[in-house]
Formats: sequence, C-alpha cells, structure tokens
Amino acid sequence: MPTITPNLGLKKPLGNEVFNRQAYNENLDLIDQNAAKKTDLAAHLAEFQQLKDYLNYMPINGGSFDGNDNLNVTIDGGIY
Repeated sequence: MPTITPNLGLKKPLGNEVFNRQAYNENLDLIDQNAAKKTDLAAHLAEFQQLKDYLNYMPINGGSFDGNDNLNVTIDGGIY
C-alpha cells in the first residue's frame, strides 16, 4: 500500500511495490490541479510590484510621500 504525501496527497509506492501507471497518472492530475496557474501568478506579481512601489514611495525608504497623495494602489483588496 503506497504512502500518501501530506501536502498534495500524492501516492508514493513502497520499495517492494510494483510501479502502477494509474497511480502515476493520478499523481500527475493532482500536481496539475494544485499548481498555480499563470494568470494567478501574474496577478500576484502585479500586486507585489504595486506594494513594492508603494513602500519605495514611503519616506523611510527614501520616498517623497507626505500623507496627502492618493496613490489608488490596491493591496489585498484595499485601496491606499
């Protein structure tokens, strides 16, 4: 009986077990289902870049923010 990985639930055959193509294909399906999609990564990267730009604008990081500017930056669903 194969062991199951804790994060994705992949089947890991024991050393004395015969390779099972069906289990291998199920593992590939699980990896595909749990992998981040390119569109998700692009959205997170864009949000990260906005956050980075916002933080670089802060005086502590050498920026010129004086508290009066409305940057309209969306971070975690909030507009700053």
